[in-house]
Amino acid sequence: MKYGFPLIVMLFLAGGFFMVLQKLSDIEEMFQNSSLSPASSTLPLGTAVPSERVPVATSTKSEDSGTITIPTAIIFRTLSSPRLEPRTNIAIILESVSKDTNGTLSIGLRTFTSEASSYSALELQSIFEIVDLSSGNNLRASDITGSFNSIPPKSVSPGVIQFRVPPAQRSIILQINTDENPIFYRFFFDQKRYEETTLG
Repeated sequence: MKYGFPLIVMLFLAGGFFMVLQKLSDIEEMFQNSSLSPASSTLPLGTAVPSERVPVATSTKSEDSGTITIPTAIIFRTLSSPRLEPRTNIAIILESVSKDTNGTLSIGLRTFTSEASSYSALELQSIFEIVDLSSGNNLRASDITGSFNSIPPKSVSPGVIQFRVPPAQRSIILQINTDENPIFYRFFFDQKRYEETTLG
């Protein structure tokens, strides 16, 4: 019994030491296996490694929904509507032209009444048309968002003009009726670009 108790303690310590070595071996094996994974090699410490690689979305929301948007920087001036006197020069900037899969063509714009001394108005339906070369009958806007019947002086008014075109149509010609000669812009939705053009 003199050496019984120390022997039991030594056996207990030896068993605990063996268990610690076994645990360390398991941990080492786990790290070796995880280092073989290409996903885990690039993740920082503390990041869980997913079982499957998740693809990264590279397309924009408009592209995912099927809408093609062409950013624009078209600036021109026109006289305000005679419905409100005195008439004044109004600057109009076209910011974007987009088309969705249903054939809805949307033109985003802003008007600037920096020269106006009183309230003015614009008849956008008569300013913007889509040229139809096959029939000769131009398309007028189907919907206009924004307040253009009474525009405050020295202000900026945003809006959207919408047209309905065939969904399969890949390009359009926009006619802008200014106080002088009309100007034309052709938009290519496949190439996401536009250019000023002439007709006739």
